[in-house]
Order: sequence, then C-alpha cells, then structure tokens
Amino acid sequence: MLTKLSKQLRDFGLSENEVSVYIALLQDGSDTAANIAKKAKLNRSTTYVQLDTLMNYGLASTFKKGKKTFFSPESPHNVKRLITAKIEELEQERDNIESIIPGLDELYTSTGGAPDVKTFEGAEGLKTMREAIIESNVDAFYMLYNADQLYEIYEPDELLNFSQRRAKKGIYGNGLYNKKGKPFQKVYNQKMLQLDRKKFPIDADIYVYGDYVSLASTAGKIVGITIHNKQIAESMRTLFKLGMETKNYLNLKVKDGISDK
Repeated sequence: MLTKLSKQLRDFGLSENEVSVYIALLQDGSDTAANIAKKAKLNRSTTYVQLDTLMNYGLASTFKKGKKTFFSPESPHNVKRLITAKIEELEQERDNIESIIPGLDELYTSTGGAPDVKTFEGAEGLKTMREAIIESNVDAFYMLYNADQLYEIYEPDELLNFSQRRAKKGIYGNGLYNKKGKPFQKVYNQKMLQLDRKKFPIDADIYVYGDYVSLASTAGKIVGITIHNKQIAESMRTLFKLGMETKNYLNLKVKDGISDK
C-alpha cells in the first residue's frame, strides 16, 4: 500500500525525498528533524529542505517543545493544493507557449515550413474560400476567374454583394478574367483586365491575398484548395503583377474599377 501511495504522491508533484519525509511524518506523528531523517533514510540537511517544502504545501507544520524543534504532519486533504499548484503552473506554461506561437509561426513560414493546405468541394466550399478574402482584412488581392462559369454557380446578386462588401472594407481587387461580350463596367476600388478566352482560357477561380493562395475549378465538379505559405503567395502575386503590367503587350482590354463579380 505504501508503494502505491508513494507513487501517487510523486504523480501529484512531490519529489521522491518529499514523499519519504511525508510518509515518515504520517506514520510516526510529530518528531525532530533528526529522527525524521532516520525514518526517511535521508541525511539531516536534506530532510530540512524537504520539510520546508512540505510546509509550503501545507502538508507539515512546526512547533517548539523546550529547546527542540518538532515537525508534525498536516491533513492529507491538503494534498489537493498540489493539484491546484500544478494546474496554475500548467496554465502559466500554456500562456507562455501561446505568447511565443506567433513568432515561431512567422519563423516557421519564413524558413520554408510545410504549407498549410485546406481542401473543399461544391459551391458552398467555393463561397467559404471567397469569404476568407473579406475576413482576412488585407489591403489588396489578386484574382483570376471565368465570369460566365461563376454566373452558372451563383446568382448575380450574390456576386455583386461580394464585390460591394469587399469594396466597402477597402480591399483593392486586381483581376484577370474571361467573359463573353463586353468588359465589366467601372465600379470603385478594383482594376479588371478582360482576357480573350481563345488565347487565354480560364476554367478556375484563383485568389492571392496575404500569405494565402486559393484555387478552385469552376468548370464541371467544383473542387479546390487553399494554401497558406508566404513564398507560394509571393510567387503567385508576382505572376499576377506580370499579367497586369504587360496589358499593352498582350493587347488586353482594361477596365479600372470593380466589376459586378
């Protein structure tokens, strides 16, 4: 039984020496440090250290009897204090860890850590992917899309609502798109470049914002992924900038403003 109790006390946070001294106190009651040391099979100086710790835990107390100092065991119910202390220590460690995670995450990403990838399917998944842009609070983003395919997936009012909320939040859009007929009309806070579908066909939705890249097929089955990786996002942004800045060479139709997408 003592072996089991000793192990449980160690599991609660007491050291092996503290357990030995506390068990000795419980078995024989009040005694001097010298006698407790003999029972616990420890030297006197070590025993004094353990007794001091046990008193801090509320598991021991001391009193004078004549010229001698005696130590007594306190109620085993005070063992609960060990759990409270352990919980407080774990909570402090949790807070410390949470405080350094942003810095560690930034270092992890900047040194080429494995990208965080999320997958989705269907129109609702595509909507979630698009909503993440607005929730990100970035200043600007880049997009590549087929407007005609999006009109088959969403109602025009849904697409217009997305653009209006994005513009209201001050997120500037830079877009390359396919669309039958005339380019979109000018709307505030976005630059759109219409591509000739015969030369530059698009059958997917691609968004680049912050450290994220989202890609989804919009022809046939809708499936997509969102990748969180700084290097990939920067490289994709470079491709978009190249396309936006070479409009004269490509003979693209340019519209400054936002579309009804």
